[in-house]
Order: sequence, then C-alpha cells, then structure tokens
Amino acid sequence: MKGGRVFLHRAVVAVGMSGGVDSTVAAMLLKKYHEVDVRGYFMRNWDEKEEGGKCRGEEEYAKVKGICRELDIPCHRVEFIPEYWNDVFMPTVVGYEQGITPNPDVLCNAKIKFSAFYDHVRKQGCDFLATGHYARVKKIFLDGDESFMLEQAADEAKDQTYFLAGTPSHTLSRVMFPLGDLHKSEVKQLACDAGLDEIAQQPESMGLCFIGKRPFQEFVGNYVHYTNGDVFDAESGKLLCKDREGALMFTIGQNARIGGLAKKYFVLDKDMITRTVRVVPGRDHPLLYSTKFEVHDVAWSKPTYTMSQLFQPFANHTNLSSTSTSTSSSSYRKRSAPLQVRVRHQGELFECHINLLSSDCLHGFEVISKKGIRAVAPGQSAVFYKDGLCLGRATIVNTTPAL
Repeated sequence: MKGGRVFLHRAVVAVGMSGGVDSTVAAMLLKKYHEVDVRGYFMRNWDEKEEGGKCRGEEEYAKVKGICRELDIPCHRVEFIPEYWNDVFMPTVVGYEQGITPNPDVLCNAKIKFSAFYDHVRKQGCDFLATGHYARVKKIFLDGDESFMLEQAADEAKDQTYFLAGTPSHTLSRVMFPLGDLHKSEVKQLACDAGLDEIAQQPESMGLCFIGKRPFQEFVGNYVHYTNGDVFDAESGKLLCKDREGALMFTIGQNARIGGLAKKYFVLDKDMITRTVRVVPGRDHPLLYSTKFEVHDVAWSKPTYTMSQLFQPFANHTNLSSTSTSTSSSSYRKRSAPLQVRVRHQGELFECHINLLSSDCLHGFEVISKKGIRAVAPGQSAVFYKDGLCLGRATIVNTTPAL
C-alpha cells in the first residue's frame, strides 16, 4: 500500500466497518502491511423502533462480526443514535421543509464519523481512525508548520472527497484512507485474493448514510409535514399538475415526471409558502444553468493555507481561522486566484473564482464560474479544489441564472 505512515510505536487504528468490500479491504490492508493493531468498529446510528423493527442493523452487525473474525481483529459496536437524529437527520428534514436540498452524507461525515465517532475512538486509546473512503491525506507545510489536507483519490470515478470536504486539518492528521491509491477494481480483486469473494461481489451500498437502502425522498418524506404541491410552467405560468404528490421534495434540476405531457419538465425552483413548484421544458433549459451563486457556512480544512493560496495578502494574517470581521477592507483582495468547484458528488469540476463579500473569510462569499453549472441547488454543498487538494466546502444559499 502506497503512502504508508511511519510510526514511532505500535499504533492502534480503529476502522469503521460497514460489512462492505471497501471497509473490509481497508482493515485487511492495515493488518497485512502495517505494524499496527487494528480494531473494527460497527456504528449503529438509527433506532429500528422508528420503523417498527424494519431496520436490518442487527444483520449488518452480525456480518461485520463475521468479517472481523475472518480478519482476526477485535470487533466493537458503538451507537450514536441521538447524535445522528439531532445533528444529521432532523436538519435534513428541516431543510426540506424550508425548500432547500441538504446533503445528509456530508452532515454525517462532519457530525458523526469524523466528529463523534472520531472523538470516541481517540478516547478509547486509538491513535488513528481509518475508513474505506476513496480519498487521500496529504502532508503540507505552511510557514514551516506541518498540516494535513484532503487529496483526491487515484480512482477519479470513485473519489469521495466531496463528502469529506471541510474535515479539519488536525483531524486529518489522525485519519487514514487505505484505499486512496487504489482503484475499485483493485479493491475487489484484493478481496477475492483473500478468499472474500462473496463480499467482493455484493452490490454497492448507495443508501442514506448509516440508514441503508431506502428510497431517499420517500423515506425522508415520512417526516416532512407537507410534501405535495402545485406544479406550474415557469415560462407560461400554466398549471401543469394540481397537488402533485411529493412535489415539494423535488430538488432543483430533477425530472418532475408529469404524465400526459409531450415534453419532459425539470424543476426550476420551489416556494414553500405557496406550496408551488416551477418547472421548465427540457433538461438543458437555460434557466437551469448558473454562473454565479452565493454560499455561507464555510468550512475550510486549513483556513490559513486556503487563504494563502487564493488571496496572497492573507498569507501572514493570524485571524483567518476565526470569524473575526475586524480586518479592514484594504487588507485583502476581493477576487481570488483560480480554483475549481463541484456542486454534487462525482459532478464535473468547474473552473471558477470567488469574491469575498466581507473581510470575514469564513462567513460567506460569491462563486463565479467560467461555464454555466446545471442545477445549483440551495442547501447542497459547494466543494472547492486547487491542484488536486480539496480545500473545503460551503453551503449554497442562492443562485443567479446564466441568462
């Protein structure tokens, strides 16, 4: 395994285990190629009672225990049910009720896996946390100080830095991604070579983070007060569908799937007060594209590093990791150096620059893209990259059509 770390003592590494091929191979590689003690951890973050016992959490736990026995590593079980409900699931529900499109997988990594779970295993004496994510950690130096940043995975088609963006540098210093230098096909082959053919051949798990394989909008819709809405043609104002089931759960750019029409219509925006949805004909309608949007709730992995790369006058300032607004307007350059932005997992990387809206570099800013970006949805994460490094993320607030 490339990019291994050198340990001054026999380190203890906690591996988040789901029962899938990625976390299994991650644990296997650590045990086989590193002089470390590996501990498997299964996380339970959803209460089966919420669905009358339908959750298959116990079956998944039994599967993880079997894998850990096969790998000859201890298996531990931890629960973060209140944390998941309060910090991930309910903010997702509230977001949909407000008409935005939150990303629970981003929240789950930020609030659970690399926060509550990370803190737990560190308190249990683990030196590092490892996961089966396709990402890498790169050591950088800023003014002689050592820091750590997310780097895109070798397998671009599986890169998961979008979901991990904003993980603090100090946390990344204690995180390992054993699959970062591998392609998915290599991971599956490693599992087969180890006699784990059944795990290698099982379908990808694409469900809601830690809740499993469920129709996402239908599942979350069970907790949202209002999901139906009237659908209008944004160009003509004509009512296309009255009280469309689940319309208020649509996200920007989604196929509205209105029957009986000659054209396909796609969601332009929503109004939760009037419970209406506006749609436009055609997937590539000009109104669906934006070249400018605003973001807030900024989370840079290393704010000082990011600002030194994007706004050189910031490089020697010491207040960049705080939310202070005391810096005078003359001490920063409003327009950044070029960088890239992605507005959805595995989406295209767009060349852009950012315009600071104030001297507070963590509060919010404007993103200007060279090309129109389709379906920029408020509530989703905009994730920023430069030279292969994932700098951080911010939440999309509003957009301006490219027209």
